[in-house]
Amino acid sequence: MITELVNTRQEDSSNWCTKLTPSKHEKVQEIAHALGLKVLFSSDTLFEVHDDVNHVVDLNKLEYTCLGWKTTGLPCRHAIAVFNSTRRTVYDYCSKYFTVDSYRSTYSESINPVPCGKSAEEEEEEGTESDNVHVLPPCPSRSPNQPKTKRRKRKDRRKG
Repeated sequence: MITELVNTRQEDSSNWCTKLTPSKHEKVQEIAHALGLKVLFSSDTLFEVHDDVNHVVDLNKLEYTCLGWKTTGLPCRHAIAVFNSTRRTVYDYCSKYFTVDSYRSTYSESINPVPCGKSAEEEEEEGTESDNVHVLPPCPSRSPNQPKTKRRKRKDRRKG
């Protein structure tokens, strides 16, 4: 099943002609409707975008005050308004993980199939080895982030 999945994704991605994967390309196209936003130039890389609220876009740090860029990896409409006014391409500012090249490299390696059945010789070899090996369950351990449990004392005890 995994081999089939990898093969299918390799074939599908070979037909893509955009810089981003189709799903992310559609999202950028939806966001790209940044018409009507006023962009003020503070410097070559620092901009102020007027919407309901004023937002600052910093192209050096690839961040802005609405924080959408860091959380999604895709620029929001405020950043896209800056790109439109400075004649920059939106795709150069999207996360590299959404590019078709990254997608293709993810599925470029081949997966060697594993045979479903075992030969009689393999089963005999495993039978003799498994008699000597005793596998114990792992020791339960609390994760370091898990707080210690506090026991509560009962308050319903009557003093007499």
